[in-house]
Amino acid sequence: MRKTLYIVLIGFLLGFGSAGLTAGQASAADAAPQIKDILGEKTLLMEDGSMWSMINGNRVIRTPGNVEAVNGTELEGMGVTQDGKLIQWDIANAPHVVKDQTGVKQAAGEYWLKMDGTVWSIGGKVKKLEGIKLIGYGDRDFAALSHNGDVLIRDSYAQETYKKLGTIPDAASVKDISVFDSRVALLYDSGKVVIYETFNFDDNGKIIPVAVAEDAVHIAYGTGDPTPRLLVTRKDGTVWTTGNYQDRFKLAKQVPGLSDIVRTAVKEESHDQFYAQKSSGSWVMFDDGDIKPVDVPAIKKIGRFVIRREAVRG
Repeated sequence: MRKTLYIVLIGFLLGFGSAGLTAGQASAADAAPQIKDILGEKTLLMEDGSMWSMINGNRVIRTPGNVEAVNGTELEGMGVTQDGKLIQWDIANAPHVVKDQTGVKQAAGEYWLKMDGTVWSIGGKVKKLEGIKLIGYGDRDFAALSHNGDVLIRDSYAQETYKKLGTIPDAASVKDISVFDSRVALLYDSGKVVIYETFNFDDNGKIIPVAVAEDAVHIAYGTGDPTPRLLVTRKDGTVWTTGNYQDRFKLAKQVPGLSDIVRTAVKEESHDQFYAQKSSGSWVMFDDGDIKPVDVPAIKKIGRFVIRREAVRG
């Protein structure tokens, strides 16, 4: 069944700048942008940089802006604007620019990476992490790839300590990183995918990196039953998953019914649901074998509401 998101705005709609809706106005342009990324059914990033998100647990709001990327869950997360500012939202607050955080390149979990290679969190600059190229977060695990090729994962038993899983000679050719449950996957520009796992080591204790694909365009780790799985979108538009136990380093299964896919978005705490984007820009949700289209949200009805137009400066 197709699901259409009907929005009634009651309360405050906060913008990143002076842009915003005016009372009784819902232009065609507001409904036109396609979905760029999905963190949940009611938390979406649009191609025009605006966001839809939940607030107070029972309302969905649209926040105009220039957001480039988001990371988190349906209830809370962080992101980066096109001009390098950090944004944040949660169940009680609409997306907003975080004061004094500029030059931001990437956000992942509770961390963000700046253009100068430093990593930050709510507690300030993270010690022992310098010259970082990419960061990743999943299932409470945090990992980073440095410009000199070190693959690092946070030690869950020692504060502000990072284990080196290995060193690669070509960090510049890595375009993405995905992290989950002691696992770090790297995606190279060539399409190669390599997995590092803290429990996969040789007799000398050295972590053994394993290549699982050579033709990938996107990767996303998520929960599995019983083994966490890596979703790999391949250049031919198909989506595959790694398997359980010994098959965790193999593309063991092609996801049926999906074709012409360019990327996926995992659904939090669900091993049988995820979102997939087609080359046309449209999205579908894979739900335990069923494929359901995801409609672009739009304002269908405007009730009584108050708009506060706020200029937020980072």
